Amino acid sequence: MNDRETSLQASGQEGRPLVLIVDDHPAQRKLFRLLVDNLAITADIVASCEEAVQALGARRYDLILMDWQMPEVDGLACTAMIRHKEREGTARTPIVAVTAHVLPGDREACLRAGMDDYLGKPFTVKELRGMIDRWTKQKLTNSQVEEAGRVS
Repeated sequence: MNDRETSLQASGQEGRPLVLIVDDHPAQRKLFRLLVDNLAITADIVASCEEAVQALGARRYDLILMDWQMPEVDGLACTAMIRHKEREGTARTPIVAVTAHVLPGDREACLRAGMDDYLGKPFTVKELRGMIDRWTKQKLTNSQVEEAGRVS
């Protein structure tokens, strides 16, 4: 399997937001693949900023979940690149940092870089779902949230 991994959900499945997940860590990508159905989303999962920019050139996403700490181009710089491209005429996509950076000032650094929100690790599936809901206006049933558990 190559670094660019796409969920098995059909693109544009009714009621499911289309989310781009950007994370360089293989275990985190695997975790997100496992959570896609529980989160009731359709997701493309990529390992780098370069892959994220390519994906954004091919599809319109409802939300981007962006890791901060990535090699080559980190999540803050990647967000700046995406925002620059959006100023050239593409629609603005909400970007949420999903990161282990949880020191005072980290959230503000993400917002200054052009991200819309911030979710620190570890997080619960309910917290992740709440973030997806906030930015895509989708809802997940309580039983689905409880079934999914806690993510670290």
